[in-house]
Amino acid sequence: MRRQRTSFALSERVGRFVLALASAGACLLSCSDETANGSDATAPGDPNTGPVRLSETGLYADGVRSIAPSVLRFAPSHPLWADGAEKTRYLYLPPGSKVDTQDPDHWVFPVGTKAWKEFRVDGKLVETRFLWKRAATPGHESWWKVAYVWLPDGSDAVANVEGVRNALGTTHDVPSQDDCAACHAYVKDTVIGFSAIELSRPESTSPARPADTGRLLELSGRALFTNPPAADFTVPGEGTGRDAVAYLHGNCGFCHNSRLEELTKRKIHFRLLVADRSVEQTGAYTTTFGTKAFHEIDGTTEVIVPGDPMKSQAYVRMVKTDDYRMPPKGTKLVDPAGSELIRSWITGLAP
Repeated sequence: MRRQRTSFALSERVGRFVLALASAGACLLSCSDETANGSDATAPGDPNTGPVRLSETGLYADGVRSIAPSVLRFAPSHPLWADGAEKTRYLYLPPGSKVDTQDPDHWVFPVGTKAWKEFRVDGKLVETRFLWKRAATPGHESWWKVAYVWLPDGSDAVANVEGVRNALGTTHDVPSQDDCAACHAYVKDTVIGFSAIELSRPESTSPARPADTGRLLELSGRALFTNPPAADFTVPGEGTGRDAVAYLHGNCGFCHNSRLEELTKRKIHFRLLVADRSVEQTGAYTTTFGTKAFHEIDGTTEVIVPGDPMKSQAYVRMVKTDDYRMPPKGTKLVDPAGSELIRSWITGLAP
């Protein structure tokens, strides 16, 4: 295989640029007159205003006791590690609208789309994140983003634009609006876990999958997509190799992909494509072996050194907990199962 050499940049190196775009774009968004889910939850484009309480966003049919019937529940097949927090995800599409799935790798959502993600830590509901598409142009600038922190009595959750460390007495940190922008900027239309590959039925058995995975064909039958897929998009390969590229897709691919390359001119792709037919065709394989890292970290200078995980930054940064950890946001703890999977995969690669 022909080795490629480039630079492995920290995602946060372009963070300032992304956050500037987020702030500018959010301020330009206009109010929609549409009422979603039977509730009047319109919000100005100013990123510091909007629905103050989660109960005003349209997620619930009655206070915070039951999910609105127009909201669907889903789970990605290859979820992002979040320090063991339990996550539940929901999506709302305006009546009669469809997700533009003409490009199976880069879906575009209709104006008025809403997405929520709940986080529970040790059984306690701590936060619910909210994304709301307010303009037609694809991209994170068209979405209103905020996290709601739950009140101790569980009666509602309140928007917090600055973020909260160790929320509700847990070790869980609630992200700021800037944090939301930094993580959602590199997929075409902001939503990360609702995609062709993530909605397809997983073949892997590790780690354990939530019950709501594998709904692609079911949702396709409900006429929610412009180009309904006829079959699931399976992750290529088998065994450890398949599981490794799937894990890297879910935990790294939302940032390390072709859109980040457009900004940084550095080609490191962990995002899977539906056309990938083997592990050797994936970006995790073709763009990382021998690729020069931007930083020297713990003596490592390349993204992946086949056969040697301790010389591979793709592994070494997974097991760090300082500013050089990967992912750089949203986690404080090392994922034991995920890191062992990547260590095992790299160890088994032929030098």
